[in-house]
Amino acid sequence: MCAPFGSTADARSADPLALSTLTGAAMRVGRHDCYERFTFEMTGTGDDPGWWAGYRDPLTGQASGEPVQLRGDADLEVMVGVWTVTDFDGRPDEWPPFTGPDDIVTDGFVALQEARNLYAYEGTTQIGLGVDRERPFRVTWLDSPPRLVVDIYTGELLP
Repeated sequence: MCAPFGSTADARSADPLALSTLTGAAMRVGRHDCYERFTFEMTGTGDDPGWWAGYRDPLTGQASGEPVQLRGDADLEVMVGVWTVTDFDGRPDEWPPFTGPDDIVTDGFVALQEARNLYAYEGTTQIGLGVDRERPFRVTWLDSPPRLVVDIYTGELLP
């Protein structure tokens, strides 16, 4: 039996617009009893970034405004106040490139169908999580290494 947690309402840090000198490093997903987890890991030094997360219909790219198509019937947007950069000429040495993956399509997960890095615009990284349907979620900040964790509840949902 799974104890319910989280909500389907938007979640945010104390200062969701706070930018950091940390940069996005990698992302991964995992399965656990009662929830599935998305982890966005950062690297470097700097203050904790601001963040916010919530379901969007439709989810649109923050720079383009174009709709983003993800697997699943609900799109959970995660925004983090860090740059996520690729390796490019002239990239500052203190900005290590994102090592990926850029898109994770899950197999055998209950709720989390896809996690896609939509990259940064004006210092804020956008991530799209494709979920089977709107489910309660919780967001947690962890240290050593710095990372933002989104847990999506997979226990029994009341109709």
